[in-house]
Amino acid sequence: MTEKFEADSLQLLQTWQQTILDSADFIIISTDINGVVQTLSAGALKQFGYSPEEIIGRVTPIIFHDSAEIVLRAQVLSKELGRVIEADVETLIVKARMGMADENIWTLIRKDHSQFMVCLSVTALRDASGQLKGFLGIGKDVTAQQEAEAALRRLNTNLEQLVEERTSQLKAAIETAEIANQAKSKFIANMSHEFRTPLNAIMGFSQLLLRDRRITPDQQSRLDVIHRSGEHLLSLVNEVITLSKIEAGVLTYEPKDVNLYHLCEGVKELFSLQASSKDIQLQLHIAPDVPRFIRTDAQKLRQILINLLDNALKYTKRGSVKCCVQWYPPRTKTLPHHIEFSIQDTGPGIPQHLLPKLFEHFVQDPLTRDKFGGIGLGLCICQRFAHLMGGDITIDSTEDHGTIVDFYIQVDLGESFQEPIVTQATVVGIEEPQSSLRILVVEDQPDNRQVLVMMLEAVGFEVKQAQDGQQALNINQAWQPHLIWMDLQLPLLNGLEATKQIKAQSHNPPVIIALTAQALESDEVKALKAGCDGYLRKPFEAAQIFDKMAQHLNLTYRYKALHHSKSFDNTNSLTADKLDKMPVSWVELLCEAATLLDEEMLVLLLKDIPTEHQALKSSLEYLIATYRYDIIMESAQAVLRS
Repeated sequence: MTEKFEADSLQLLQTWQQTILDSADFIIISTDINGVVQTLSAGALKQFGYSPEEIIGRVTPIIFHDSAEIVLRAQVLSKELGRVIEADVETLIVKARMGMADENIWTLIRKDHSQFMVCLSVTALRDASGQLKGFLGIGKDVTAQQEAEAALRRLNTNLEQLVEERTSQLKAAIETAEIANQAKSKFIANMSHEFRTPLNAIMGFSQLLLRDRRITPDQQSRLDVIHRSGEHLLSLVNEVITLSKIEAGVLTYEPKDVNLYHLCEGVKELFSLQASSKDIQLQLHIAPDVPRFIRTDAQKLRQILINLLDNALKYTKRGSVKCCVQWYPPRTKTLPHHIEFSIQDTGPGIPQHLLPKLFEHFVQDPLTRDKFGGIGLGLCICQRFAHLMGGDITIDSTEDHGTIVDFYIQVDLGESFQEPIVTQATVVGIEEPQSSLRILVVEDQPDNRQVLVMMLEAVGFEVKQAQDGQQALNINQAWQPHLIWMDLQLPLLNGLEATKQIKAQSHNPPVIIALTAQALESDEVKALKAGCDGYLRKPFEAAQIFDKMAQHLNLTYRYKALHHSKSFDNTNSLTADKLDKMPVSWVELLCEAATLLDEEMLVLLLKDIPTEHQALKSSLEYLIATYRYDIIMESAQAVLRS
């Protein structure tokens, strides 16, 4: 009787299990140790359109998979596991067999050949003694969640058709993109060109207006805001471009001689106002044996330091942020030199469970990122840059005791050089021109063409313009300009072909400088190979235009210092002492307006500041103009807490 009871109980348990499996809104498949299907839930059979007799005991789950995805996954696993994984059912179960978590998005195929997306988790089935008995796959239909990616791929396809004639490199990258994140990155990189083109007009016309003596101080202040906002937007676009380069694998190492001391001091100066406004000590210590001149990729090193110091200052409420630089010469002549940078702060620190995720991107919880900082795109870019320069980056942090970020790079000793003097002066004319200098501007966008023409004519150049490559050829033959500013993306005849033909037209061709919104280093290489004498990316500063022309035409300019209606420096930093002079109710409104990013309310509150507190008003005007609402909020909170 006992045996019958146990048998009935087992049968009842199996019936319950099957009922649960059949009613669950999941695809559930079990296999034996060889991957042959043993059971399927009713949901799985319905979804795939097969009968049990066609599947159970006859095939492996690979029948439901896209063969191209299996091949790609096998390649990834081979690299990850350090051995060759065959593109068959072993691809689906190898990690589960090893006791590792395995969850992926797959494209599954029904009997009628229609497809759908599933998030599939595979685990090993073992008996009480730990003996492997088979595998269990549980999948959830995520087709609806993939609609955004599908829409993006459609947009990407449309974009490919639009830019096919512009750049073969981006076209090839788009065509080879096989996973969603890569497709997103390529799409963003392509669209960055469309951002940079109007930015060129915004920043260009704001520079022209700032040179106009007729504008009032208020108008000049507003133009300053427009120009700063354009620079801020450009920095965001550049960061997006950097991410797209990382995903596309086209980052390059571009070493040059650099004054390391000036580079570090310049980065520190960028953050001096922010540190002063928060009453934080910002320190830079360079060891005495660190050489002044090194050879490395200065742009990438500077970007790493900016990202790390920005994180440290943003999340440090009190105390200090310190940057220490150490030199490690090689033990033998065959080994490289190392420079190590250590960024130390007294901020809130980072919980230990978050440390392994710090260099990932697009996977962290936004609230966690906002609270602790540096666990998204910025640190990912820093890590890739460090790797590219033969180094690495590590983070050590203790909650409530601050964070230390160390990174090192490989460098060579550099040659000393005389750095150019950086001036804030405005070019107003050409010093003793020998003759009229003829400049041809070739640009298909009317706004961008007008910006450059007005800049050049204001200084005294004789300027003509062309809106396509064929016009440029005709004007060059008839007018023989001394220098041509050549856009690369032109109708009828693109800039590269026009450059080649112009250079071949005479034994003394004009100087040609490419001026383009294209963002990849390979575009610059193409331009120089086509015959361009220089290369400048949009959007540009007026000083960059005139510096390039001085370099190639051996010019000397007349300057006039820029007039600034207001001067913002560290003496105007916002401190608790300044805010403490205002009523508590006013400070509470200020804190609330800054928290809500309510610029209109902040401007109204400025009108309540008495004339004897002009320093407070100047500090707030600067912080509002530069969108540093966080500093206003933190300073107000400090007063309210005291």
